[in-house]
Amino acid sequence: LSVAYSVRIMRAFVGPIESTESYHAHHSSSPIAKALLSGPVVAAAIVSLVFGVLAATFGKWLVAPATSVDPAATSKLVLWPGINTALVISVVVVLVGVVLGSRIPLEQSRGTRARGEQVFDALYDGVLRAAKRITSVTQSGSLPLYVAATTLVVGSAATAGLLRGSEGFLLDFVDDSPLIIVIVVLAAVFAVATAVVQVRFTAAFLLGGVGFGIALLFALRGAPDLAVTQLLVETLTIVIFLIALRRMPRTFAPSPQFMPRSVRVLVSAAVGVVVPLFALRVVGARTGESVSGEYFARSLEEAGGRNVVNVILVDFRGFDTLGEITVLAVAALGVVNLVRAAERMRRAKTSEGAAR
Repeated sequence: LSVAYSVRIMRAFVGPIESTESYHAHHSSSPIAKALLSGPVVAAAIVSLVFGVLAATFGKWLVAPATSVDPAATSKLVLWPGINTALVISVVVVLVGVVLGSRIPLEQSRGTRARGEQVFDALYDGVLRAAKRITSVTQSGSLPLYVAATTLVVGSAATAGLLRGSEGFLLDFVDDSPLIIVIVVLAAVFAVATAVVQVRFTAAFLLGGVGFGIALLFALRGAPDLAVTQLLVETLTIVIFLIALRRMPRTFAPSPQFMPRSVRVLVSAAVGVVVPLFALRVVGARTGESVSGEYFARSLEEAGGRNVVNVILVDFRGFDTLGEITVLAVAALGVVNLVRAAERMRRAKTSEGAAR
């Protein structure tokens, strides 16, 4: 096709123009215009011809940089490599392209268009119509529908992995401490209550209770740094929620007819059960050694620290920690700004009321 339209363009430039009277009546031949149009083409053709004739010479200049990237790159550029598959395919392509380009008329009769243009327009319009129909269904503007579709796809993929896998679940994470069991039960109760309550303010606090429960689990499992981070992030999230909820209705909107509350709770519970089971299956299917062994071995010798978690955060993954600290700092500044903005609005309303 590239050869075909190139031949057609060449015919348009060098061939005769059929409607000469109408053409010359509105256009004038300019030597400068011809030079500007043909000059770049001629220059590119000359450069290609020179590089082709001197392929071996220029090829030697490329050996050093090519082998520096890939030592196995020992190919050489030659003008005539012999008859091979690439040459035969190139000849066939050029011949077919010349035949096609020669048979395509330069001008179409008035009121008609080329068949290729008609086919392209039909395909283009069909794609647009199909896209509009698909978008009207998939991009309806319903947030519950988007969340449901995402959770169902994730849950279905995890369920398929559980059914196909033959590995067992990793269950040695259970601690003998009854306090952990109590925290887990409370976090589960808070999670279910979050999906059931009608008041947004109460739901935000219950959701924060789930996060605080996870922070306690981190602390009891020997990860105080993660616990502190979780507490800070959860507190920050609750503050942002509460500030945003001041501008929103007190209660949640009624459930849509296509997805009542019972269906949403069922989908959420199913995904909440399947995803942790999938994670336990993945951990139980480990075939190689964990990288934690290397961290333990190098913590004291290379970083001079006995607390492996601290060494990982500060030394081994210091830039990740720096990024997380930056994110927290920016978020904290944003919260402070929101709180001050709310305070300024409150003072303005108070002053306006006193003036009245």
